[in-house]
Amino acid sequence: MTWFQEMIDFVSKLKPFTTVEEYQTGLYYWWGAARERRINEEKLIKILERKKASTRGDKIKVNDKLVYLGIDEIRKLEEDVNKLYKQTKTIPEGWYLRHEGLLRREKVEHPARYSKNLPYGVYLHIPEMLDISRVVTMPARPVVKDLGYLNILAKIDSHEDLLNYDLNKSNSLADIKVKTLNNNSSSDGRAAMLANQGLVELCLRAFTRYEVEDGYFTFTNVQDWENTYHSEALLRISEHTRGTHLKNWVDKDFVEGIEMKVKNVLNGPEVRDKWGIWTYKIGISDAGIGSMNRNINELYAPDGGLVLHMIGDR
Repeated sequence: MTWFQEMIDFVSKLKPFTTVEEYQTGLYYWWGAARERRINEEKLIKILERKKASTRGDKIKVNDKLVYLGIDEIRKLEEDVNKLYKQTKTIPEGWYLRHEGLLRREKVEHPARYSKNLPYGVYLHIPEMLDISRVVTMPARPVVKDLGYLNILAKIDSHEDLLNYDLNKSNSLADIKVKTLNNNSSSDGRAAMLANQGLVELCLRAFTRYEVEDGYFTFTNVQDWENTYHSEALLRISEHTRGTHLKNWVDKDFVEGIEMKVKNVLNGPEVRDKWGIWTYKIGISDAGIGSMNRNINELYAPDGGLVLHMIGDR
């Protein structure tokens, strides 16, 4: 029955359409380049409402107030622009001229009505086997990702700082649990050397919640975007945490400040604007004295004990 299977494979390759599900975004490629498409108004309304609900929508100035861009705002802007177009035949930069109906009536439309990111729906294209056009899909919903562990060097004033960090004081904002394991740690020499320099090795564990906001930028502007975003998030956490003082890591406000700074950097021009990835939250859940042994996935303290520092509920 090989011929039958080959026939099924041939027919499946001829499929001239691709379905983009509601939880996805799609890109329509023609001769290797992503093409812009007009978005149906019903779907555009849903997109704008979802952005507004997540506080990620664009804002415009109306009556000296900044408001989120919604369908009513778009219609009002189009009304004003079309009045001006009838008089001057001038189209604002980035706007689109569309011909409607049998009479090909001209209408200038807002840029938000057009996008390379396709909403849910069924899209026709030339069969992929001809390698002329295709539709690529990717998830477009929030993702929670464990960024794993990160070792940094924190400052200490004296050995007293290490002892104080391991004490679960009643006024502490952190719950510190210490459990001793019988193991032969080889980090004693390194720990002593760092302590003489006023440093201690601290192991952090971090999480992120993010969403692909612009699939075109994500798919075309960065290679292997998931792993690259993962590494970028760890890099930014490292930049904002190395050189901090050990005693600060039992301060809830200090940790939340680090998380907010990293989130703001990731939502800045380098990641959000260029890669199209929106970061909802960065969370640092653990901060333990010692370093991560990645082979056995355990956190060892310099004295051979296992130290797990859980930052309080937030």
